[in-house]
Amino acid sequence: MKKCALFAVAVLCCALAASADPAPAATEQPRTVTLEEIFSPSAGPVAPISLTGCYISKQCVCGGGYVEIDCSGEVSCTEQVRSVTCDGVKTYCPPIGSCPP
Repeated sequence: MKKCALFAVAVLCCALAASADPAPAATEQPRTVTLEEIFSPSAGPVAPISLTGCYISKQCVCGGGYVEIDCSGEVSCTEQVRSVTCDGVKTYCPPIGSCPP
């Protein structure tokens, strides 16, 4: 009797497990695009590439106040202790005593 009950429980568990698994969905193959489709006139206009660029500014101590230096670039903008650099072009702060108070 124990064996029959154990067998019935095992069959019931297998039946529940089989019914819980959904049928695998058919996987859709990726579409292959040819060069003719990409470069055909019917493909429409090509969107322009936008470059964001960069901008940096720094306040420099000068005399009794501050002077602001800045630059902008298309690739890189970095700040150093007394200068800023944009696309390799460095802009320096004026000498500390050169500005009027």
